[in-house]
Amino acid sequence: MINRKAVERKTFYMIGWVVLCFLLAGVVFLQVVPIRLGGPGCVLFRFAGVYCPGCGGTRAFFAFLMGHPLISLYFHPLVPYTMILFLWYMTSNSIEYLSKGRMKIGIRFHNWYLYVALAIIMIHWIRINVFLLIFHVPLG
Repeated sequence: MINRKAVERKTFYMIGWVVLCFLLAGVVFLQVVPIRLGGPGCVLFRFAGVYCPGCGGTRAFFAFLMGHPLISLYFHPLVPYTMILFLWYMTSNSIEYLSKGRMKIGIRFHNWYLYVALAIIMIHWIRINVFLLIFHVPLG
């Protein structure tokens, strides 16, 4: 009989390795090819004059990839939270798989990870809009 939870964990773990390979390729790419972020920007900010809950996420992601976690934390705290949780997951599960299950230290998915992420998004959204509307300090 196939253990559905074990198959699900193994699938998440393998997807994690694919994501990690893309992240490492992105770090190498950013070191070789300098990029300049630009583009249309936030539609909500352009039309309503307030930031959306995701504002700063792209800059935070690139800052984290370039090795600046504190700058990433400033632009959008969800990015470092997600990256640290992801790296913790990959490291702990790699140790568990390499030890063939003798060391049961691999973290599992819990719903409270999502609740913390939602709280981070809401606090960030309130913070950046308070600084914009009251103190007239833009995000970037």
